[in-house]
Amino acid sequence: MHFFISWVGSNLGFDKIILMSILNVLLTSLAYKYLKGRGYAYGLILLILLTNYYFFVIYFTLEKLKVAFIFLLLFLLIRKRFWLALISLAASLFAHFQMIILAALHINAGFLSAIKNATMPKKAFIKIAIYMACAGLLSLLLFQKYGSFIGAKVQYYFNFSRSQGLLSLRSALIAFFLTFLGAENKKKVIYYFIGLCICILFLGSDRLNMFAYFGFLHYINPKRIISKVSIVLLSGYLLYKTIMYLNLIYYFGG
Repeated sequence: MHFFISWVGSNLGFDKIILMSILNVLLTSLAYKYLKGRGYAYGLILLILLTNYYFFVIYFTLEKLKVAFIFLLLFLLIRKRFWLALISLAASLFAHFQMIILAALHINAGFLSAIKNATMPKKAFIKIAIYMACAGLLSLLLFQKYGSFIGAKVQYYFNFSRSQGLLSLRSALIAFFLTFLGAENKKKVIYYFIGLCICILFLGSDRLNMFAYFGFLHYINPKRIISKVSIVLLSGYLLYKTIMYLNLIYYFGG
């Protein structure tokens, strides 16, 4: 998907820097709309977007993940339009293999929570089940086509994660604690972070801590005082990481 967008942009005469800048603006706009829809105050949204280490890494370094998150945010914003949402989800998975993990964690958390929730409307339950089945099918297709490549990546991350041990879980556990305190649906939070911690133990925390932060933003109720305090605290820490990262970019390039 990243290659296709780059190819289209190139044929339309866009310089790669211009194209990536356009995608950065699109990502930021979608993130703003998503956070606004979740009930985040304008000030909190600005704080998140301007201090977030993960956003800056995606802006400057992770081009494929940038495209994947754009389609993921589209999926989250248009979930009521079932088929368009499904296409967006598929595009996100094909843009970056790592999104298989995030999609599986999120959909599985919703599915398990729905099983426990007898009051959930039947249509909503069926929709979650269909998303889960489609995501699983798309993942199988990806593994069939790129199995050897994915296997090599998994083996590399697994070997790296063994050297970290349980320490690799520290950031995810902090995110879980803060998310649990500020969330309305605590069951979803538990299911999401259990799955994430298992993935981190096998694949390491290098990339997956980003998903811990995404889960935090997605599941908390931003109107709660504890959530606002958590956002400010995490933003302070991520601002420090952002400054260090931008310093590296300045001296050594992206």
